[in-house]
Amino acid sequence: MRCWKKGVPMIVKFHARGRGGGSGPVDYLLGKERNREGASVLQGKPEEVRELIDASPYAKKYTSGVLSFAEADLPLGQCEKLMESFERVLMPGLDKDQYSVLWVEHRDKGRLSGQVSRLSQQVERLSVQLSRLSRQ
Repeated sequence: MRCWKKGVPMIVKFHARGRGGGSGPVDYLLGKERNREGASVLQGKPEEVRELIDASPYAKKYTSGVLSFAEADLPLGQCEKLMESFERVLMPGLDKDQYSVLWVEHRDKGRLSGQVSRLSQQVERLSVQLSRLSRQ
């Protein structure tokens, strides 16, 4: 299932962030008062994501990134397909109830950007186990 138009540039970037409390990424995405101009929640529950990040015992608590498009708008339904496809690639084999994602649309730079913060205890546990196995 293709979710983007051929020839339309898209930037995918993952940030090095991921440490600290949950208010940092959620406040950045939506503003401290949840009123950042040009920002709107596409999917996810901001306060739930904040609480899950705060409760994580791991040093790297979350992953954040951005999908940025040259177009100012995507056709109706294409954004949802893109988020679904991206999640399948980012968290293969996991059901939606095994991870938490916050998708926020930003329109403050003259282009469409979908910001994502994800937290997955299952993914974190798996990476710790793989790290331990690789040292053996």
